[in-house]
Amino acid sequence: MASLTSSAPSPAAIRSQELLCLLRHLASAQSRTSRQLQEQAREIERLETMQVRLYGELVRRTTQTQWLQAALATDWSGADAVICQTGCLSHGAHWRDEDQHCRRKGSRCDYREATGPAERIPDLSSESA
Repeated sequence: MASLTSSAPSPAAIRSQELLCLLRHLASAQSRTSRQLQEQAREIERLETMQVRLYGELVRRTTQTQWLQAALATDWSGADAVICQTGCLSHGAHWRDEDQHCRRKGSRCDYREATGPAERIPDLSSESA
């Protein structure tokens, strides 16, 4: 019987082996977690950089679009007046509906209340200045 008791590990030895096994698993989990946190931090930094770059591009394009719209509005104001004058006065009120509203713009006709030729032509000098 002495040989049976001497070959079996003691309870302290078993607890020691269990503790070592648990510590190895804990170290592995900590290592994996640290690696994942570093990868996450790199990904967040990459996405923040991309966000700043894309926001800058959005601001640039929005500004460019607004500048172009303003330039076109200024350039087209003279042409718009000629189209209105021609369509509403010279060609039998082609652009005006029965209620004297402009079919092109959807608003009241700029020329409907004008009586003389000088009154029908808008003053474009103030719009271009």
